[in-house]
Amino acid sequence: ARAILNVLGLAAVCALALLLSAVANRGHSRSRTPHSLIGANANGQDGEISRTNKNNFMIRRRLFSLSLSNLQSCPKVERLPPEHPIHYLLQTSTYAASFPGSGSKLLTKHLVEIITGMLAGEAGTSPSLERMKVQKMDRTGFARGQGEVVVLQTHFPHTLGKLSAWDDFVPRAFVVLRNPLHAIPAYFDELYQKSNHQLAGSSEETVAAWIKWRDSEFSNQLLLYGQFVSFWMEKYSGHDDKRVFFSYEDFVDEESGALEAVRLTSFLRVGVEASAMEMPTLNLTLSEALELFADMKEVPCIWKDIVHTGILSDGKSIWGGGRSLMERPFSAENLVVTLQTLSELMDRWSHHRRLLSILSGYHEKASNLLGGSHRPLDY
Repeated sequence: ARAILNVLGLAAVCALALLLSAVANRGHSRSRTPHSLIGANANGQDGEISRTNKNNFMIRRRLFSLSLSNLQSCPKVERLPPEHPIHYLLQTSTYAASFPGSGSKLLTKHLVEIITGMLAGEAGTSPSLERMKVQKMDRTGFARGQGEVVVLQTHFPHTLGKLSAWDDFVPRAFVVLRNPLHAIPAYFDELYQKSNHQLAGSSEETVAAWIKWRDSEFSNQLLLYGQFVSFWMEKYSGHDDKRVFFSYEDFVDEESGALEAVRLTSFLRVGVEASAMEMPTLNLTLSEALELFADMKEVPCIWKDIVHTGILSDGKSIWGGGRSLMERPFSAENLVVTLQTLSELMDRWSHHRRLLSILSGYHEKASNLLGGSHRPLDY
């Protein structure tokens, strides 16, 4: 009986993935539902939720969530990351924007490359077609140029990030947000590892280094966090279908993660469909480009292999996951300024329901932390 239920559960996941794919290919925009799924439609785009489909979608999502517990029955998906640039050109690309410490290695690179079968590039180093032509750059070189990459990773406007030299040809973006109370400590861990040539752990020395860095840098990083959110809202103002928001927390959550992976896949497919160049001399077609994508019914299992299995039993991620308050404590001042920053962002972008839902969740957690019993170590 248990085996039968497992098979049925996996079938339900695959059926919903195929349903979303079919809707996306027809160009329809059916709305999704809470928590951070508020305002997301079947094309992977952010938009308003329709009252007429809300109940139907809630039923489908409940079935999907229940079936996620049966993902252990997934077959092994044999898909390797691409090793070379694609042999045809994409006229445009998509920004994969994330604040430092928000899983760029996991989500905006590794997962994207496995799902799409195409390489992810770096916005700061990716040359334009014009430059490659003038300088006769080798298209198989390390720098992944225009036409060779499906997404361009960036942390812009954070000081670590840059926009692409061919920014005018990047008309779409997906943006990954993470609770700043987790993203900023994860960013500190990255800096610590680079400067000390060892993993950032939970030793007294590391905690002391965090507190010292936190006291001088936390407010600056929160300011950059607010600028990051607002920049990506403003860059595609009036074109919400060209820019979508994801939360890191939803991506690694066992109930919503596979559905988020399906939504990301749909969004990227639409981008490729709109950006493929006509190259008749090479006998390449758009359908061949789209064949590089994973089959929609495989996406939940790919998510399981890459993301879900990367989250350890204690909640930390092998890709750079969260720390406990004992390891990366906050002061009361840190929490107050976090609440202020999130409140300002919520007020400014209250019309964007999906972003508002994500930020509200972060605000609630920070508020509970400030007033709750589980207080920071050095409160």
